[in-house]
Amino acid sequence: PSGDHHAFFNRYNDLLVKHRVTEEMVKAAVKNERIRRGTLLRPGTKNLFKCCADQGIKVVILSAGFEQIIEAAFHEEGIELPDSCTIVANTMVC
Repeated sequence: PSGDHHAFFNRYNDLLVKHRVTEEMVKAAVKNERIRRGTLLRPGTKNLFKCCADQGIKVVILSAGFEQIIEAAFHEEGIELPDSCTIVANTMVC
């Protein structure tokens, strides 16, 4: 139910504020997760984004996750998102 979804994100936001989570903390957490796991994205992701950019193909990343985490994951993997890429996701207010 949509009420549960709304309540989840309100609670999540309350925790971010309570613990004073910053964008730097998010980036550090993503970096540590990459060190722990070795990779954050599926194999071939970098090549796919390069191919799409080279061919002028627009890419939309649609996620229930958080934009800052998605962007940090791409950064950690050395993938620069092209201007033709749009991320549609939740945004943390840090």
